[in-house]
Amino acid sequence: MEPNLKKACAWVQAVNTYDIHELHSEIFNALESGEAEKWSPDADWSPSLPPEEKLVPTQELADLYIEELIADYELEKRRFPDGNGPGFERLTGPARFYVAQRAYDIQMTIRQIVTEAERRLANGEVLPPREDAQIKEVLSRPGTPPP
Repeated sequence: MEPNLKKACAWVQAVNTYDIHELHSEIFNALESGEAEKWSPDADWSPSLPPEEKLVPTQELADLYIEELIADYELEKRRFPDGNGPGFERLTGPARFYVAQRAYDIQMTIRQIVTEAERRLANGEVLPPREDAQIKEVLSRPGTPPP
């Protein structure tokens, strides 16, 4: 892989990771406000990729995804207001399935990352792209090292 493509892939992956963390934040806020109790799977949702390229959410996968999140955040639970973590275990089965649908739409496969990186390079975008306001905001936070 050429150096510029490798850098572009790393940038796309970093933005995608940020987007997934934003989903986690949205889940936490919905749990705190009670909004997550109303979540249910989107009946009109359909996968964007064939199942051989990306696993399609099922209730079993949704439960596994949430259990993995709970385990991951166990290490960081002291960062939360009550010190108990984000409380993802409070998500109902339908809410978990909804979250899995959202994660499916956000989390990119390696093929999607490479395709997006190639698109950005073909459009002459610089790394990091100037118009990526989300990342600029994160990088402008006090204590964040320069890129």
